[in-house]
Amino acid sequence: MKKLLVYCSLLIPIAIGITPAFCLAQDTLVLRNGQKMGVKIISVGNKIQYCPAKNDTVSIKFTKVDHIKYKDGSIYTIRTNSDTTRGKVKPYILVSGGVCLPSNTGYGGSSYLSESYDEGNTSGYAISGSIFSVTAGVTFPSGWEITGMFSNFRNQFNATSLMSEASIFSVYYSSNLNGTGGNYYYNNYTYLLGVSKSTRGNFVKVGFSLLLGALITTIPTMHATGVYYLNWPYGGQTVYNSNITMNSDVQADFMLDIGFHCDVNITKHVFLRGLTEIQISDLSPSGVYEAQDMSTGNIVGSGYYKIPGFSVLLFNATLGIGYRL
Repeated sequence: MKKLLVYCSLLIPIAIGITPAFCLAQDTLVLRNGQKMGVKIISVGNKIQYCPAKNDTVSIKFTKVDHIKYKDGSIYTIRTNSDTTRGKVKPYILVSGGVCLPSNTGYGGSSYLSESYDEGNTSGYAISGSIFSVTAGVTFPSGWEITGMFSNFRNQFNATSLMSEASIFSVYYSSNLNGTGGNYYYNNYTYLLGVSKSTRGNFVKVGFSLLLGALITTIPTMHATGVYYLNWPYGGQTVYNSNITMNSDVQADFMLDIGFHCDVNITKHVFLRGLTEIQISDLSPSGVYEAQDMSTGNIVGSGYYKIPGFSVLLFNATLGIGYRL
């Protein structure tokens, strides 16, 4: 009779599903925030059901759990959709626009940096302009990106000053130049490729980029009026009041781009990016000139002009919207 009572006392807890001893058996539930919980795992299905010590069975979502370490030492790692997405290479595209600010020397200089032929330190006379960019790349799980960027930026410049400077280094001499023909702009295109690195974050990421490539510059045809001295300084001089034209020039130069960005996620795929850039290159405008006598309309001189190279240092600030898979 006593034995029968003992057997019944053991069977009753089993019949209701779990025993206190069963609950006290220790597995370890490791959450994504680093917290560890000593529990007994009951089942792993749509949710993880477990039994804390001396408590009823409870459940927890997969998204909160990193892995389960069982009492026997085996480990079960939780995989969710976000995990599989996080491990993929993600392409993205970004369209942005903003302002292009030249430095106050070289490209953006307002006066000669040097009047020496040999040093060639001249000025581009550019002022603030606009920039439009399309950026594309792929982001790796580590946060590194392969980045390509195409940009177009335009800066107005003082053609009168640039032409006056050019005349100093040409085979002719002119004075009292007055720019005509409206506003003049440097029209630039850049093709850049390099790497970027961003921090990890759910909503905000910051990072930097280092890009190398080509700066393609179109310098427009420039017109001015002035006094043209034929054959100066080689002897006799003939003086003409002339219309002077310097033809357009297209150049390709190396460019270095250093950028710092901040991304703000708007939705799962859409983000905003604020970007500041430092762009470094150089220019040396050149081409064919022609002088036309204002009184007769005759061509009184022509030749080849060249302005010694000057540095291009730009500070760009843009804001854009991007889409990341």
